[in-house]
Amino acid sequence: MKKSTKILIIISIIIIILGIVIGIGASLSIENAIPNDSIRVDGSDFAEIVKFAGIMGSKIIGMLIILFSFIIDLFIWIVYGILVLIINIIKKIKSSKSD
Repeated sequence: MKKSTKILIIISIIIIILGIVIGIGASLSIENAIPNDSIRVDGSDFAEIVKFAGIMGSKIIGMLIILFSFIIDLFIWIVYGILVLIINIIKKIKSSKSD
């Protein structure tokens, strides 16, 4: 395995771990910011709806952060693959011209 591939694997692992940690942290901090006291509008209590929506929203935001870390990692690997392909094509063209 090439040295650049090993470095890219390490970078990918770091990106994924950071995405998971940041996603969980963001989800928990948003969830902790939801008010626990009653929210009254025109005499009706909307506290349960606000808690439910806040928890669902925090989970969705956390999952999106984790998903985007995987997408960033995928994009890095696609760019690396394209660069390796271009380098191999250039090597084949040069070797065919020298023959």
